[in-house]
Amino acid sequence: MSRLNHTVENHLVGHDALALARELSALPLEQATALTLSLRNVAVIDASGVAALVRLYSQFEAAGKVLDLVDVSAPVFHELERVGIDACISLDAPAPTRAESRSKPPPPGGAGRFMRWLNPTTTIH
Repeated sequence: MSRLNHTVENHLVGHDALALARELSALPLEQATALTLSLRNVAVIDASGVAALVRLYSQFEAAGKVLDLVDVSAPVFHELERVGIDACISLDAPAPTRAESRSKPPPPGGAGRFMRWLNPTTTIH
């Protein structure tokens, strides 16, 4: 299996989203059976960006190829998940931010007990 890796350089909004096809045209996609797109530089996506990814996915699926998205930021991941793209394109879920990590309860046992002990909201009687 020949897998290509590529990092998208622009946000996937408006005119920049339309440039994705041109950006990928420089790659030897005909020879690849899979493409991994890193979205590490994409902090924002709009309907144009979603449409560009759907077109790319459709082209790959019609050719029997695989498209994976990795390094997806939380806002982009949530937008793609909201419109249902996660049902057909493999998305690399973002790591939780520090704020998200603090708002979740600690895992049971082990370090979790220690973290609960340090939690400032814990009342000691």
